[in-house]
Amino acid sequence: MNLNISLEMLKGFIYSLFSPLLVSLFLGVFVGMEIAEGESWEQVFAACFRTFVLFFVVSLLLSSMFCLVIGMPVYILLRKLNWANAFTITLIGLIIAYLYSISDGRNTTLTSVVLMYGGASAFFFWFGSYKARKEAKAGSRW
Repeated sequence: MNLNISLEMLKGFIYSLFSPLLVSLFLGVFVGMEIAEGESWEQVFAACFRTFVLFFVVSLLLSSMFCLVIGMPVYILLRKLNWANAFTITLIGLIIAYLYSISDGRNTTLTSVVLMYGGASAFFFWFGSYKARKEAKAGSRW
């Protein structure tokens, strides 16, 4: 395998780990806003923190697994076909996330949460790999 593609995938994988962090933070704040009415600030903060930690730990493990097992081989294929762009990679991430979410039933809340993680992970993977590709091109000019 080409060394540049390996570096792109490594950087893409590292950047894809931002997805569990950001989406879990969003979900934690959302849960806090949902229970905020009539509750004390301590209870709201505790609910936000518990939701964030729970979703972050679970999604970090699942996102990493999906990125390694499915995302990297798909990225290699897309790079060979010259189709590795933000739209294509994010769309494939959303499709894979949707297929995973419907395997657990037709729960719309679960589907929307899994789609957020899948789309964000795929986009951040593309962003990291794109930055590595640009750095490799810039380094090869000199």
